[in-house]
Parts: sequence; structure tokens; C-alpha cells
Amino acid sequence: VATANVAQTLCADVFVSGLAPDRVFAENIAPMQGMHILLPHLRYAVDTARQTVTAQWHGRFTSVATYYPGYGCALPTTTPDAATLQAAREVASPATTPAAPVVNTDPAIVDALAHAFAEPASGPRRNVHAIVVLHDGKLVAERYATGFHPDTPQLGYSMSKSVVNALLGILVRQGKLDMHAMAPVPTWQAPDDPRHHITLDQLSRMTSGLDLTEDDSGFDPVSSMLFLQKDMAAYAAHAAPRIP
Repeated sequence: VATANVAQTLCADVFVSGLAPDRVFAENIAPMQGMHILLPHLRYAVDTARQTVTAQWHGRFTSVATYYPGYGCALPTTTPDAATLQAAREVASPATTPAAPVVNTDPAIVDALAHAFAEPASGPRRNVHAIVVLHDGKLVAERYATGFHPDTPQLGYSMSKSVVNALLGILVRQGKLDMHAMAPVPTWQAPDDPRHHITLDQLSRMTSGLDLTEDDSGFDPVSSMLFLQKDMAAYAAHAAPRIP
């Protein structure tokens, strides 16, 4: 799990975001909970010609992530097929000049952004990469760390859940979705299944009661499924309800 995490994260940040490998490792990987006990024997290599990243621990447990233009990075367990790669290349955005960030001179906003980017005198570093402030649909302020700009792709992590929930909200507003309806998961449809009454609202709030442990240690089953890029949806669909 650890080497798959390292290979996949480095691959995405190096070949998609255009960041330096050592910076990615120091800011995005080394601080991860559970990683510190592995760091002394954790090694990685970036092959820019082949666009691959190889990670090993103690010379073993090798994981390799490969970058596919227009598609992103993938481990061997989820290597995309030729049709998928062709479709990705066809819709890939052409390279453009990075957009200039919005400059806001309001002292309160400037101070707030400076405070968010400031590193603490002691303890873990924040490593803030970007902040964008929207108000009433208007971009009012943004700031980026060195090496980042408005068009830099970044791994979404849990922010992606908020984006999904916002999209669900749009469907609700359009009258196309009822968040309090039972989740349309085929394996939960039997009336005597204890998961039968789980709603979309509960899933979106992470209050479904499913026995899915995620503690960011890298050793929990959810982390294993994510970093090894298995079918997370199928794994969740077959999760048992947690017994009080």
C-alpha cells in the first residue's frame, strides 16, 4: 500500500502537475500518518523518458505508476485500455499560457491569505499550495505557492467529496434527485437487508453506518483499496453495517 501510494502520488504530481519529485515527496508524502515508520527504507525513482515512477521499500514491495497523456497516472492493476487512452487524448486540453491570478488589494483579504500561507514556528509545516476565494459566484481572491498557478492540476483528495455533494445539490435543485430516497445499490435492495434503508443523504454525509474504517494510517482497508486502485464502489457496496 505504501509503495503504491508513493508511486501514484509522485506520478500525478510530477507528470500531471509538473512539480519536482523531491518537493512532492517532502510536502505531500513524508508527512502522511503512518509513513514515518517506513521512510528510512523507502526509495523512489522517476523515469522521465518512460514517464513512470517506481517505489520500493527495503528493495522489495515494488510499485510502478505510469503516466498516460490526457488520462493521468495508473498502477498496473488499473491500466487503461487502448480505447480509453484514445478517448482521453482526444479531449485533452492543449497547453496554454498559465492564467494570471486575481489580485485583491483589500488589506483584510491580503492579511487572511498571508496568515493561511504562513508556516508555524514549530511543529508540522502546512505546505499550503493554493487558496481560491469565491463570493456570490465571483472570484475575489487567490494566492499560490511558488511553482503553482491557476491552471496547475492538483490531487483533490477529500475535497472531491465536497465537489460531488455540490453536484448532487444541483440535481436536487433541478428536481432530478431525492437525497432522502434509499440508495440505489443493487446489493442492498432486499427488504430484510439492514442496509436497505440507507439514504443518499446519509452516504453524502458519511453517516451510513457501514463498517468502513479509514484512519489515514495507510494500513486500514479503505486506504488499501484506494491506493491499490481496486473497485472502491464494489467494496463499499459489500461492506457490512457496523453493529452498535
